[in-house]
Amino acid sequence: MYLHIGLPKTGTTSIQDILWRNRAVAADHGLLYPGHDPSAHHRAAVDVIPERYPGWVDDATEGAWGWLVDQVSVWSGNAVISSELLALSRPDEVARVRAALDFAEVHLVCTARDLARQIPSVWQEDVKNRRTTPYDEFVRFVRAGREAEIAALFWSYQDLPGVLANWGAGLPPERVHVITVPPRGASHDLLWQRYASVIGVDPDRFDTSNPPTNTSLDMAQTELLRRLNIVVGESIPWPDYVRVVKGGLAEDVLPPLRSRAAITLAADDREWAAGVARESVAAIEAAGYHVVGDLADLVPGPGSGGEVPLIGDTEVAEVAVRTMAELMRRAARPASVHPTVASLRRRLVELSEQHDQVMAMRRMYRMTKARLRNARRRG
Repeated sequence: MYLHIGLPKTGTTSIQDILWRNRAVAADHGLLYPGHDPSAHHRAAVDVIPERYPGWVDDATEGAWGWLVDQVSVWSGNAVISSELLALSRPDEVARVRAALDFAEVHLVCTARDLARQIPSVWQEDVKNRRTTPYDEFVRFVRAGREAEIAALFWSYQDLPGVLANWGAGLPPERVHVITVPPRGASHDLLWQRYASVIGVDPDRFDTSNPPTNTSLDMAQTELLRRLNIVVGESIPWPDYVRVVKGGLAEDVLPPLRSRAAITLAADDREWAAGVARESVAAIEAAGYHVVGDLADLVPGPGSGGEVPLIGDTEVAEVAVRTMAELMRRAARPASVHPTVASLRRRLVELSEQHDQVMAMRRMYRMTKARLRNARRRG
């Protein structure tokens, strides 16, 4: 049983996408990736620690963990459960997960990336999830320790030796697998190849084309989104925020408009991150975990130096205007019709011409639609 528990922002989405799209290939290797939809593993994680993700708890999460475990328990081969949400688990929650999997030989899998990329990425993801902390303040809190809520949340996910010690307690070190995310410029398949070597499959038999779109934003775009969060506050229910703001604005509209470089750390912050990373590497080596990749990948290099450019009202206003222009262009386009929908419409017309009852339903539909439209106008 390969239990992939994070860390967040370490290529987990890409790995999960490959495993989901290649379930039949995985099964040919004797490997089960359970679930009936791509979100099944995340729902199971929320079911394990619901108080950590109250906004995500619904009827679908209740019992999701047990349901996933049931699928694994009747499978005769190996299996993978993957959700970076699990990284946040407390020791008692880890014990509950491990107890539920006591029928299997559990292997812990953890992907890890250097802090100089993690910190900006986590801040941006926080902003996409309705938080409002400015970037410089976020970095300052992360550096200062774990007393502040912002820093405590960051380190609960990103303290690599701590997460490994928590989840790997009682496991032989050779069954705790640390997979390093390759540095920028490496082959986009290298992380998957490293992961596949751990779970015992041939990486070349898996389709890795069309990976999930990289929705990284630049500093000005993220600052625009942060300011919008301040104005909107909690007035939009969380499911609607995910659909309209995170899924729509942040992951669809803004990324193609990106015009500036990626968010980075200042030289001093980068040097501090490298020191923390070296301590993490020493702890991993001392624990004797199985490392796939190079632990040097976790230590940030010197980078280009300098300070992170400040983003002011002028830069944010420029992005806001470009974003509004794109929204206007999209609104002016004719609505596209999915081919399947178009085919169904043609078939409905054909049936209505052949059967009076179907034609009567079409007429009733048009009349109801017209009445609703008139009612909205009067309102």
